[in-house]
Amino acid sequence: MFVTPITLLCLLPFVAGKFTSTLLLLLLLSSSLFRAPSRAVCPDSPIVAAEGSAVTLPCHLEPQVNVQSRTVDWRRLDSCVQVLPGRVLPGLVHGYRYRKQNLNDQRVEFRNRTTLHGDLSRGNLSLLISSVTPKDSGSYRCFNEEPRLIRNLLHLLIRLFS
Repeated sequence: MFVTPITLLCLLPFVAGKFTSTLLLLLLLSSSLFRAPSRAVCPDSPIVAAEGSAVTLPCHLEPQVNVQSRTVDWRRLDSCVQVLPGRVLPGLVHGYRYRKQNLNDQRVEFRNRTTLHGDLSRGNLSLLISSVTPKDSGSYRCFNEEPRLIRNLLHLLIRLFS
């Protein structure tokens, strides 16, 4: 359950004492308490690209959240890797941690072909994949450490055009 600024404003007249009123006003000004959960907005239809071209997997957060100091991972859902005994994760396509690209665990087939293409300070998590091949076709998901983030699934289809 989220406490809204309107709820707190309605309670102010009923609260006795300046300290409590000041405290409620400070809570009201704290945006992190009232922020609705962000949701990842990605296209519902598959992204289609020609072999050899570059393609952007568009994804952004609504409402906008600055994720520059957070973890952002793009993962390929149909290629999993075992990270610990009994723990499997989708293969890492692109990783971002501690305000920089972190590609140590990136799958070999994506090396030197991916970059975050959006403005992370505005919640844009879009990924650019260059020189796509038919093997890049599949399901991708963007993961973020935002605790209340509602994630979305994105499908990429590479077509051979003659």
